[in-house]
Amino acid sequence: MERALLDHLGRSERAPGVVLPLLEALHDDSSLGRDRVRELASACREEYADDPWSLGRVNDVLVALTDPAEHQVLALEQVDAFRRLANESDGIQRLLFLQQAAEAARLAGASSVADELRVEIEGLGPDDLALRQLEVGVNVDASAIEGHIAWLVGSDGLESALARLGSVVPSGSEPDNREFIEELRREHPLSSIFPTRVLGPANSVLVEVGAEDSLDHELTQHEARSAAFYSTLLPRAIRGIIQKYGPDLETLGNALTCDVVDASAARGIARATLELCAGEADVAGHLLAPRLERVIRSWVQSLGIPVTTDATGRRVGGVRGLGSLISALNGHIDESWRRYLRAVFDPRGLNLRNRILHGLVDEVDETAGGLMIHIACAVRFGRLTG
Repeated sequence: MERALLDHLGRSERAPGVVLPLLEALHDDSSLGRDRVRELASACREEYADDPWSLGRVNDVLVALTDPAEHQVLALEQVDAFRRLANESDGIQRLLFLQQAAEAARLAGASSVADELRVEIEGLGPDDLALRQLEVGVNVDASAIEGHIAWLVGSDGLESALARLGSVVPSGSEPDNREFIEELRREHPLSSIFPTRVLGPANSVLVEVGAEDSLDHELTQHEARSAAFYSTLLPRAIRGIIQKYGPDLETLGNALTCDVVDASAARGIARATLELCAGEADVAGHLLAPRLERVIRSWVQSLGIPVTTDATGRRVGGVRGLGSLISALNGHIDESWRRYLRAVFDPRGLNLRNRILHGLVDEVDETAGGLMIHIACAVRFGRLTG
């Protein structure tokens, strides 16, 4: 095995698929001696210094043969190899190599190097990643949309109209959506085999989706797209309701007040609704996001679900995150509604709450405000719990 390893190391065409298994087998065979195996590993390390994946396998052998003080040095060589590849690459490939370098640094315990790489990753913009927007056109029956908006507005009073507004699940029926996604997966099986990495703010990795999680991920993405499409109708419907019934701030606030929507929150949501109708979508969005979260917490608590946690050991207690509360709603409300809330607020969906309150959008548009007003109406008129 030693002769075969050396023969392949000397060839112009490198063959790590042959060399590295031989090195690992020689390491497992104690008859050769640690010093000789270390010499062979060092030769492989020099041969594959520019190949971070092969270098990682070589270093796994060297870690067992060297002093612990040298282990981080070995690991950082792999980090440097990933970094060199990143510097020689562009677009998404550059990002992927930097992410692998940061992960290798983290695993090596080199937190300062990992932080340096993280900052570099965060600084990559759309142009650096060569990203472009894809647009897909869909033909929609305009008369059907106009008819639906007219139905939402109605002519039977403000509260009835608001109740109707909150009666539709914009993301659709969970069973129907699941059947649709499963049919797509049968028609295009390869799309579900490969792992997916979902990027978030500043190129952070929100989630790694493997084959076992791909169905739920694809379903969530479909629900988010459906909610986003329906959100384009909501501002028109909301303006139509306000124009039809002409409520002032006090009247609208009173219409939105109930056991789980206190008068202060209702007034804030009413003010936001009027701001949206006046063309101030950004103002409306920033008024709505914290108040809607307050309403959702009150509503969830009314269902017997705790909305806070106590400190445990060194873990700080306090209010539970919105995502945690939506997960806790499983079994308490209709699953189509629960998944709608998830599609709107979860980082894997539209992520409305975080995008607004973390300052991740330059300006909140009217579709976001429309979705939040819709959810407020759904809670106010008991649609989410039937």
